[in-house]
Amino acid sequence: MKTFNLFLFCSILIVVSSCSSDDSADDCGDEWFQQVEAEFNTYLSATENFANNASVSTCTTFVDAANAYIDALEELRTCVPIPQREEFQRLFDEAREDIEVTQCSEIEF
Repeated sequence: MKTFNLFLFCSILIVVSSCSSDDSADDCGDEWFQQVEAEFNTYLSATENFANNASVSTCTTFVDAANAYIDALEELRTCVPIPQREEFQRLFDEAREDIEVTQCSEIEF
């Protein structure tokens, strides 16, 4: 199984956190993380549960939480300055690909 990489999400967070208030990006302010905090916490909890008790159920919950977190972060796309949007999109594409190839029903526990 290709394991989704928490580092990748952290990288996405770093890119998003570089948001500026210039004309090339929306001013999302310092509170942008509050907009995705619930999804982030759910993702972390699902990751921990899957790591500690690998099963089809915890894998499915993990995949769903990862997708919800990615969706929440993607809503902040306009916060990312235009010069960084290509890298931002690349990270999202990699994250989606990692999640899409996770086949919970095929994992041997």
